[in-house]
Amino acid sequence: YNTPERLPIEEELAALDCKRYENGRLLRVLPVAGSKSKAQNLNAALRRVETPHTVLYDADHFPDPDSLMIATSHMELQECACVQGSTYLRERPFPLGVYVNAEFFVTHFVFFPGLQFLTGMGLFGGANALWKTEALRAYSFRHDVQTEDIELSTRMLLSQIRISFCPECRSGELPPATLLALFRQRLRWALGWDQVTLLHTSSIGSAPLNCWYKLAIYYILPLRWAVLTASTLNALVTPALSYWWSSSGGGALGGPIEACVAITLAAFAAVSFIVLLAAIVDLHASLWAHVVLFQLSGMLYIGMQVVLVVTSLTKIALGADGGWVVTKRV
Repeated sequence: YNTPERLPIEEELAALDCKRYENGRLLRVLPVAGSKSKAQNLNAALRRVETPHTVLYDADHFPDPDSLMIATSHMELQECACVQGSTYLRERPFPLGVYVNAEFFVTHFVFFPGLQFLTGMGLFGGANALWKTEALRAYSFRHDVQTEDIELSTRMLLSQIRISFCPECRSGELPPATLLALFRQRLRWALGWDQVTLLHTSSIGSAPLNCWYKLAIYYILPLRWAVLTASTLNALVTPALSYWWSSSGGGALGGPIEACVAITLAAFAAVSFIVLLAAIVDLHASLWAHVVLFQLSGMLYIGMQVVLVVTSLTKIALGADGGWVVTKRV
């Protein structure tokens, strides 16, 4: 950990350093002198790791009892350098937590597995990830980007280092305490993705990868802007213009426009059906309605992503993309 000034709790932390627990487990508490980032703290900790495997969790994570065993088995089966598990909110005291938990489920149990099925490619998300220590140590974390995990993932993917998703490896975290805390967290994520995109897009074409793999990396980096633009047109602009045209007496929209609207609705229905099936298979019945409500709020969610990306790119253009606020948790 790092702190700009000494805190009272550090005496308690120092007393825990080198404490041994059952099964020979040893706790080390490391104040990293000169560190100003999570990335520098991780690099310092990695230099002390002596085991062949390393697992990373955020401070608020409570991994499920069997999650590490599941990740280890998955790593052996897939012969990969990293297994990225899923996260959920272990406390949901208010509607915001319910919404974010449903978003996490759709991301980890539908989108990421779908991406892996189509491309054979996974991503490291920063927490609840099992690594082969040698592979992780070979690529140090960069402290000059907002999302050191996505930046590291990109460098590894460009170097043909395999990362695999395993949503059954679960860990619970705490939700942001307020809507403002959530916005700041998501803005940091957006800044990180945009920084990584601008840093590495030019390297994709010359990477020693096949065309399909390169296309997959283009999709998750620069093409995600095109996907967001298309989603905005289909989910926000087209419905609004269609309603205005019809209500103002403009008559029929015309075959091409009506066909586009029909395709958009059909695609949304198909994705929603897949999400519902995943919820039925992997979630308790009491949580199904939360996932359905999240899907129905797609227009709101897309609008939020537009605000985040526009804000992020503006801050990058103005050179105001440094530093970040720690997310306040419940």
